[in-house]
Amino acid sequence: MLTEPELPAPIPTRQSGDSLPPNSAERSTRWKVFETLASTNDSIHEAASSGAPEGTVHIALRQTRGRGRAGHVWWSPSGAGLWMTVLLRPRIAPDAVAAIALLAGKATRQALTPLVRQPIELYWPNDLYVGRRKLGGILGEMRNSAAGFWIALGVGINICLDPATVPEELDGQVVDLAEIGCSERDPLPLASRITDALFHEYDRLHAGEPLSALLVDDLAHVGSRVSVRQEGQPELEGTAIGVGDGGELLVRSHEGEIHRVLAGDVTYHGDSEC
Repeated sequence: MLTEPELPAPIPTRQSGDSLPPNSAERSTRWKVFETLASTNDSIHEAASSGAPEGTVHIALRQTRGRGRAGHVWWSPSGAGLWMTVLLRPRIAPDAVAAIALLAGKATRQALTPLVRQPIELYWPNDLYVGRRKLGGILGEMRNSAAGFWIALGVGINICLDPATVPEELDGQVVDLAEIGCSERDPLPLASRITDALFHEYDRLHAGEPLSALLVDDLAHVGSRVSVRQEGQPELEGTAIGVGDGGELLVRSHEGEIHRVLAGDVTYHGDSEC
């Protein structure tokens, strides 16, 4: 929940998104762009608890308490990236949040790929990389209350970072769209492309297409050797062979057993299995 008593007022002139394509017109009326928010995920949770409809989108030009997976801080400075959360009210099992987050990663990758000169890779469970540097990530958070079941689907993409302001711990670890050839600096058109791609994939999932089929060509490092660290369990070593329909990573151990990894830290060793 937000610690502030109420959300800041959105920027009036950018509320509807002039550059949105026609097939997004209905959803564009639910967009709000803020100068600063603590977290776009928090603001969407607040809106959802008050009955906001699916397709509501909050974008912050700056986040003061952005977060990533496992509560990690998500550095999101003013004017340097797309910091966005989409409200989803899926009509599928509540445990589909991992699957939907992966689909959002696919949609984001596909939306951005035509704009850049280098390949963008989707890493399980929710990150986008160029080479070994992080371009962005997805954070899906589920809530269930009297207002119903919803997912706050956060998308963070580095657009044009100022190298002088990059925190020391991120130096050499991050990349932005500008560096790989994207000329667009305004987050709104990028958000439009991503949400269009997202809802296309989301509708396919609702139509019954299995996640494993939807992601067949999009997940990086399938066939590579991996090490997986899971809390309270021995380290798992084996080969990544794909994803299950719930978004879990499938790893075949050296003994031939298939493990379904729901959460954990994965190290990719790069060598493909012959």
